[in-house]
Amino acid sequence: MGNSPLSEGWQTVRSDGVVHKKVKQMKRAILECLMVLEICLPQVSFGVDLYVPGSYTTIQSAINAANDGDTIEIQNLKLKNAK
Repeated sequence: MGNSPLSEGWQTVRSDGVVHKKVKQMKRAILECLMVLEICLPQVSFGVDLYVPGSYTTIQSAINAANDGDTIEIQNLKLKNAK
């Protein structure tokens, strides 16, 4: 196999077959791209439900604890007309 055209750019792995150097380089490049995407893309998060009353005693305390994507559920809401 020494100087045959097939041996150029190829790396022989005993009887297991042939591994192409460029395939190894491509796998490494793909892995590096995936690592960069993992670092650069914003973290995907799913919101949680905050219950008033329940988890929180006041609407304001639920608002203060809320993050982007969270839902505040107000149960048994009774509004009073303050004049």
